[in-house]
Amino acid sequence: MEKKFEKTLSQIISTMILLVFLLTMISIRTNIWILNYLWSGLFVISWISLLIFTIFVLIKKDTYGISIFIAIMTAIGFAILSVPSLLILGKFIPLIPMNLTYHIKVLDQNSQVIIYNTLMMLYSLHLIHIIILNRRARTIANVEKSLEAIKENNIENNKEEITAAKEDENQKAEENIDANLSEKSLENDNVSTDNIENSEKIAYDPEINKDLGYNNEKVVLVEELTDEDLDFMESGNEND
Repeated sequence: MEKKFEKTLSQIISTMILLVFLLTMISIRTNIWILNYLWSGLFVISWISLLIFTIFVLIKKDTYGISIFIAIMTAIGFAILSVPSLLILGKFIPLIPMNLTYHIKVLDQNSQVIIYNTLMMLYSLHLIHIIILNRRARTIANVEKSLEAIKENNIENNKEEITAAKEDENQKAEENIDANLSEKSLENDNVSTDNIENSEKIAYDPEINKDLGYNNEKVVLVEELTDEDLDFMESGNEND
């Protein structure tokens, strides 16, 4: 914001000085009274603008070297143009005396040359200052754009990394779920096979139902009996 105001002041000064030169060239060829008032007004405005620019630049803390140099040259130009500016203001403000005397022969003899050379110097300096400020503004804008592009790229890369990490986590979670399901299915299969094997291995237990118990002592295999045994068993049954 401060650089914009500094640039605006330089533009005002250079524009006012250029208009002063144009009105001077026009007034040489034509004698129009209103041109004298316009010239006087533009000259005073440019003189006041020189003072504002000098104070503004020298008060700032973050001032570039070229700005300080131009502010010093502007202050010198303001001091040189103070005498003709006060003479012009004396025509409109009664408190300012119209007849100012200064005892410097060089200024007295070459006043017009000094005034216009000073205006030309100030115009050139402020025009250069405007160009420098425009270049710096462009470089700053380019740097900001590059930084924004870098930030956007970093944000996109971070988003891609986050999405990739989430996908990896989802894949791992799915793999874990599948592994757990397979383990559970294997356990269920093992349990079912164990149950089948146990069911196949179940033997008769006489303690389960005592009513269904047998006297194992009387059980004799049929294949081991002979004819004599059979006759003995039949005689025994008849005696009973």
